[in-house]
Amino acid sequence: MDVLVLGPLKVNVDGVAVDIAGAKERTLLAHLVAHAGQVVPVPDLIDSLWGEDPPRSAAKALQTYVLRLRNRLEPDRHGDASLIVTDGPGYRLAVSPLDTDAGRFVELCRLAGEALAGGRPEAALDAGRDALQLWRGPAYAGCEHTAFGQAEAGRLGNLRQAAVEARIEAALALDRAATVVPDLERMVGEQPLRERLWALLMLAHYRSGGQAEALTTFDRARAVLADELGVDPGPELRDLHARVLAQDPGLLPIGRVALPEGLRDSTPMVGRDAELSLLRDAWRRTLAGAPATVVLRGPAGAGARRLAAALGEEVAHDGFGVVLAGPDTGSAPGPPPEDDGRPWLLVADQHLPPRPPRALMVVLAASGTPVPEAASVVDLAALPDEAVRLVVATYVGAAQAADVTAEVLANGPGWPGRVHLEAMRIARKAATHRIEEAVDVAGVSRARLASARAEVAEGIVTLAETPERLVSSGTCPWRGLASYGVDDAPWYAGRERLVAELIAHVGSSRFVALVGASGSGKSSALHAGVLAGLADDVLPGSGGWGRVVMRPGRHPMKELARRALGTPRVDVGDVLARMLDGLDERPSGDGSAGRETPARTLLVVDQLEELWTTCEDPGERAAFVDTLADLVRDPRSSTTVVVAVRADYVAQAAEHPELAALMADSTVLVGSPTPAEVERAVVRPATRAGLRLEDGLAQTLVSDAGSEPGLLPLLSVALTQLWERRADDLLTYAAYVRTGGIAGAIGRLAEEVWARFSPEEQTTARALLLRLAGPGEAGTVTRRRVPLAELEALSRPGSRQVVDRLVAARLVTVDDGHVEVAHEALFREWPRLRGWMTDDAASRSVQLRLARAASD
Repeated sequence: MDVLVLGPLKVNVDGVAVDIAGAKERTLLAHLVAHAGQVVPVPDLIDSLWGEDPPRSAAKALQTYVLRLRNRLEPDRHGDASLIVTDGPGYRLAVSPLDTDAGRFVELCRLAGEALAGGRPEAALDAGRDALQLWRGPAYAGCEHTAFGQAEAGRLGNLRQAAVEARIEAALALDRAATVVPDLERMVGEQPLRERLWALLMLAHYRSGGQAEALTTFDRARAVLADELGVDPGPELRDLHARVLAQDPGLLPIGRVALPEGLRDSTPMVGRDAELSLLRDAWRRTLAGAPATVVLRGPAGAGARRLAAALGEEVAHDGFGVVLAGPDTGSAPGPPPEDDGRPWLLVADQHLPPRPPRALMVVLAASGTPVPEAASVVDLAALPDEAVRLVVATYVGAAQAADVTAEVLANGPGWPGRVHLEAMRIARKAATHRIEEAVDVAGVSRARLASARAEVAEGIVTLAETPERLVSSGTCPWRGLASYGVDDAPWYAGRERLVAELIAHVGSSRFVALVGASGSGKSSALHAGVLAGLADDVLPGSGGWGRVVMRPGRHPMKELARRALGTPRVDVGDVLARMLDGLDERPSGDGSAGRETPARTLLVVDQLEELWTTCEDPGERAAFVDTLADLVRDPRSSTTVVVAVRADYVAQAAEHPELAALMADSTVLVGSPTPAEVERAVVRPATRAGLRLEDGLAQTLVSDAGSEPGLLPLLSVALTQLWERRADDLLTYAAYVRTGGIAGAIGRLAEEVWARFSPEEQTTARALLLRLAGPGEAGTVTRRRVPLAELEALSRPGSRQVVDRLVAARLVTVDDGHVEVAHEALFREWPRLRGWMTDDAASRSVQLRLARAASD
């Protein structure tokens, strides 16, 4: 039985909701719940049901209500009731307090308090969150007229207030002060006489870097207390005020310490629990004043460094220094830079220096290395079969783990390094085989096409889901407003499923259309996802395919000829014939002429909407569309065409029958990324760049991102700004709050760049950016590609320098001699630019009329 009273009364018996309809029955059950497992005397129950004026038959009526409750809770019982039992002078609800949400809330509050007192703020934060999530409304709603209802609501309300404050204290202990300031401001407004809340708000402001705000908060509290109660602040507030004035270092939390790069490892560690326990014991002894030396011995791949990294993560998490030293690390075995006289951890790789004071020294050594007599030695053994199976399961899943484990162990002993490499190799081989089979099936029949595509996609996702590896540190893994290119593939994450579906369609279709809103990530999916994956042979032989990548621009046929044939000087009517017949003359994907005829060519047309926003010649537009259709349908052609188009231009595409037919047959829609995809777009690049996020920051970013179609540019800019303000390898809440979060990220970036321009450069930048804005449909604005020479010819001082600085900030891009804004989101998200465009609306209206006239 489960009874919920933190809100309207709800009852579940054996997982089935039970409706308690009568008001008297609900009050009776609520009173019994308030004393779950205890006897409630009959007079107390009568008082709750009828107050001070009970009827003469109250005792008999109470029996009737008890019977009704028993029948509702145990309709199939035979014999005595087992839930509401008669016990001496009253009745007892025979359940544990933990069978009620109120009882679970009280227990979680207790656990949160113990965790906070024991120096475990993360556990306190989790327990407090779980406790507060149990509330659905006022406690014991509907029982406010009863003595027990008032008492319980007051008791639980006080506990709820304490839980809220405990969560705030835990967040402060975890250096997340900036995240709790809004909640505390609201709370002091609701309870202005509660000095504890004012103290927490002062501390939150101070730890967020706002000493002035903390002192102002004290002045506010003092004024409120004087006006309302005629008293001065109490000792706690006065003492905190003095410490803020003195900038007492004790007010700052003990922060996490950055791990050395060589100890950052997200590879799953299994089968080393006993060894890790020994290291933890040695660290506890070090904290108690008895530092020691522990030698981890084993062959290469035995996992000694991973084991040391696991201990290092825990030590750094608790705020103690960690140093990695050795011949290949470039670091000496001295104390950490943040040495404050406390114990620290030294990991000595392949050498045995004298142990420094206050340090636990963990030595990573080869098998058989002699060690000092005083050192503890852990000789690492190969993993047992079950541990090998657990490692293998992270690569191939539980269903195939047994067979793959047998294959891995047949090839050699279970050293962790070898097991990971073998499991990864087998997983990639199996996934590639699945893709090859599915691609073959895809050509058999339309009835099996969807299933085959799904199988291809699953295989590709499997390849993408290998455990994260460090790609590079010191590099920003996000691209701001710029889209991701092929070279950015290691940093591209979150859209694995979309990319897999696209590649599956490419493997089975001659034409694929990618349709989505501006800001949905179409270009990045094409370049960093599809093109990079095909270059990596994700489909059989796709690494040898020819690639032609283009945008239509003003003259799509000339651009197609230039990209595909290496020259724009080809008659429009001759382009198709040359592409079909002159295959050996086509350039390869990197732009160099290729002599060998590729088995297949991929023509990627990004931003197909430029046919209507930029191309002003209806005849050339129609010829380009016809050429695409012929390349797909001509039996001589080995070309697959992939186009990306904004969703608001699908109607224009539908006006061309050939293009409409192709899109109807094979279109992949790009929606807003799911919360899980947004989280991967945050966490995976960070992991690959050796970055850490403060606990809960990823979830905050996901929540703040929402589900708008154009969220990806905002998220990428916000993450880039967060990276620029990182603390070593840590992305922090404080930096996130200081940058203003996701909302307005693009506008803030643009304003920062704008503020660094001189007045003359600002005038030039305004003219340049307005020239890069083109007229769209229904009053929208699209980006225009403008030749760089055209901008340099403007009679504006320093135009090229302005362009270079806008490029450096990734607000605009320069490619192939043309300039354009990095993303149309700049037009939406920068208020200053929106104002300019509003002022310039008359001229843009003229442009739109001219564009429409040209297309008529």
